[in-house]
Amino acid sequence: MRRFSRRDFNIGTLLSGIATTTVYSQQSPPEEQIADLPLRDLSAASEQRKNSLRKTLKFFYNNPPSVSQHTPWEILHYAIAFGVDAQVKTGEQHASAIGWLCWNYPARGQRLFSRLVTENRLVVNEGPGVEGHEGQLLALLAMSKVRSDFTIKVNGAEFTVNDLVEHEKQTCDNGTELTFQLLGLAHYLTAETVWQSATGNEFTIESLLKSELSQQVNGAACGGSHRLMGISYALNRRIHREEPMTPAWLRAQKYIDDYIQYVLQFQNPDGSFSSNWFQSRGVTDDVRRTLYTSGHVLEWLVFSASNEQLMTDQVSLAVDFLSSTLHAKRLTGLEMGTVGHALRALTIYDERVFGAKPGMRAELYGKITK
Repeated sequence: MRRFSRRDFNIGTLLSGIATTTVYSQQSPPEEQIADLPLRDLSAASEQRKNSLRKTLKFFYNNPPSVSQHTPWEILHYAIAFGVDAQVKTGEQHASAIGWLCWNYPARGQRLFSRLVTENRLVVNEGPGVEGHEGQLLALLAMSKVRSDFTIKVNGAEFTVNDLVEHEKQTCDNGTELTFQLLGLAHYLTAETVWQSATGNEFTIESLLKSELSQQVNGAACGGSHRLMGISYALNRRIHREEPMTPAWLRAQKYIDDYIQYVLQFQNPDGSFSSNWFQSRGVTDDVRRTLYTSGHVLEWLVFSASNEQLMTDQVSLAVDFLSSTLHAKRLTGLEMGTVGHALRALTIYDERVFGAKPGMRAELYGKITK
């Protein structure tokens, strides 16, 4: 797997009690400079692809979820797509989606963090409407490059993302799904970090990786696409930081490379991916199912692929399918989990191939109007 560049972002200062858009500051770590993409001289087909993709992204960017109608889980999934740029409707105004979640404001009557702060530590609510998997919020913050000192507010007490990191370190347990903890903790912790979880077991980022590699992809969350994303993200960070590539990490690299080749064999002629995830070939007339599986798979694929793989006809066809189908179904009440992951596939592609940058999507997709 070839590495590619991403940038760190600070969500910055939230104005007027988080009721307005976010001010961002950017940092560009030396180990994460821009790779040899994006393209500079676009072919007619690539130009058309860019325009179609951005038309789709513009619609969804300019129609954010409402905190009165959407749960924290739905807002979290919308934020997966646009990261620090994601907005929510708050009556007549708009606010940062990530800021709204981290300041524990209500969404459809639910809050992401427990209203009771016990032992001066964070407690993340899990279940319908809130966090669906342990570590899910931290994974979003990691993928959005939110700084570790960004403020989290719960019931009048102030914490930071670092406190959420400490919470997720405690939730790790052998033999369980560690997909989202791996992704989030690999972003915020170094290779040398060793910790004990609440169960008394000792963990490192590498031990989390080994645990995930030892478990099945098929049958895991969302067909195993999240497990592959967690491994890919942790591997990506390892390479960027130039940390030692021990046998476990070399195995992970081959594992991801093999899965890229494997999943491309299941691609359908129209560019969609199998409705049976990674188990077998599959085609269905259920467009929602196709968007659900294809969006998740393409999100992982465009994140993990090398620059050369990214420019193949197969990936281009998948991007065209997802962009056009998502745009065609944009007004049919698609489930937010489906929308969020499909949009993130397109934003990653836009970033890597066409040079879009987090923090500047209002310019690319048009400013939100009231």
